[in-house]
Amino acid sequence: MACPQCQKFNIAQRGYNPLRTISAEMPGDHWALDLANYETSSSGNKNLLVLVDMCTRFWILRPIPNKEAETIVKTLVQVFCDFGLPRIIQSDNGKEFVNNLMKPFARASGFEHRLVVPYHRKANGTAERWVQKATLSIKKMLNGATFEWDHYVPAVQLALNANVTSPHKTPPFTLVFARKVNDFKDYRDEAEAKPMTEEMLKKRIDEMRDIVFPAIHERVKTVTKQQELRFNKTHKIVEYKIGNFVMAREPESNDKFNPTYKGPYKIINKTETSYVLQDYEGCVLPRNYAPEHLKLVRVLEDIPADEIYELENIVDHKVHKGNFLYRVRWLDYTEDDTWEPPENFGDPVTITKYWKRIRSDPQQVLTQHRKKSGHKRVA
Repeated sequence: MACPQCQKFNIAQRGYNPLRTISAEMPGDHWALDLANYETSSSGNKNLLVLVDMCTRFWILRPIPNKEAETIVKTLVQVFCDFGLPRIIQSDNGKEFVNNLMKPFARASGFEHRLVVPYHRKANGTAERWVQKATLSIKKMLNGATFEWDHYVPAVQLALNANVTSPHKTPPFTLVFARKVNDFKDYRDEAEAKPMTEEMLKKRIDEMRDIVFPAIHERVKTVTKQQELRFNKTHKIVEYKIGNFVMAREPESNDKFNPTYKGPYKIINKTETSYVLQDYEGCVLPRNYAPEHLKLVRVLEDIPADEIYELENIVDHKVHKGNFLYRVRWLDYTEDDTWEPPENFGDPVTITKYWKRIRSDPQQVLTQHRKKSGHKRVA
């Protein structure tokens, strides 16, 4: 059984949920959304909104000047008026997608807005992979003119939609429009094609609806099932139980000297892909955690909630028997400061922030203290 310090720093072999792939039966039913950030273009655009149709893998790329909620919603309104309202859209939890404009838009339009687990790349993997692919394709065309990146977006969108995708073995453009992309050639001298009759058009629509899309859907299910099996064979699949105690990894931490894991926390609920955690004070953590961000621990002792107090600040320090003690000011108990050892802090980041605030190096403080103590002993 590891000590609390080891639990916070050690990175255990990660566990995963079994892979669950996402598909849709008809074009336009389900879109995955993501954003890419770029250098500000000469037209004033800084972001690229990427939409991927989960049925056909059809791309929609839209350069936008910012990622404000109003800009995102306006762009989605334009897209959905062109392609029809979806049943489902999925995105991450960024405030550009989760806000007071998106909620009424979803409610009025009738689509379900699904949110993926924060910091869980695979949950919105399709859109994120497409963002990377779009960015790479745009970069290939720039030749150093990075401030003109948005000029190339329409051409990149067409090229990507004309490419054969692996799940379907068919270009997304063909699946959406029921025809091939026109080649880049001179059509001026060609004989005019005979227009399709209304009966022929209806037959084409019925064929796409009743034959092509069901067949494509079955093929995608077969391919994704194989992907699931490969993933589950090569990844450690874990399932935590409600009531288990876990340490949680914080991917957003930029300080390499702070713990990789925080906790322990108690699992109080489970969704399809994530876990709801509670701290020792009984407060539910503000976000859910994917299983690969957790590791199971045994709690050394169950501390009663009435013995845990909220820290307001560290106001002083001293060295006692070669180790630091910190003078703690407790929230709502300003006259009852106490001296606490490092192990009494649930989160050592508080101590790190204290040393940064006073602009002092704890190692130097300890060294100076030992020198002074040594001189006194000699005397």
